[in-house]
Amino acid sequence: MEEYIEEFNSHNDKELKEIFGFVNDDEILVQRNKLFGGMKTYRSTCIFFHLMLKENQKVIGAASLHNWYPSHQRAEIGYNIKFEEYRGKGLMKEAAKAIVDYGFNELYLNRIEAIIAPENISSKRTVERLGFVQEGLLKEHYIENGIISDSLIYGLLKSKYHHKFV
Repeated sequence: MEEYIEEFNSHNDKELKEIFGFVNDDEILVQRNKLFGGMKTYRSTCIFFHLMLKENQKVIGAASLHNWYPSHQRAEIGYNIKFEEYRGKGLMKEAAKAIVDYGFNELYLNRIEAIIAPENISSKRTVERLGFVQEGLLKEHYIENGIISDSLIYGLLKSKYHHKFV
């Protein structure tokens, strides 16, 4: 995490847009707020990934294994593709599989969780194809734009992961 903050602080906003794929100044501000305020609430480690196009290395999204508790061998996966034109093309499936593989094989996780809005059909489909199972519903779990919403909790155990993407 300290390396990420140092990297973030060593560049101006124009460079941050190029390196991290931020589209506008608001995205940079949100990330700054996470780094210098919100991230401290994790009480655990975060690992960030850039989602890049293979052909030109353009950053089109981001992902993370956050709320990573090495002593409990678990983490939560999160991801997004920033640009509409790259959604629905199977790119997130490929990225999510690589991140899950990394979590189980390199970080020695036993469990990876995903917390998903009930209406986010594409995200539910992504994790279900990897073998994640819906384990519960968190009522009134988060507030966004003043609206209180529920979350679905998905989990995947290393022992149930078959290293294939259907």
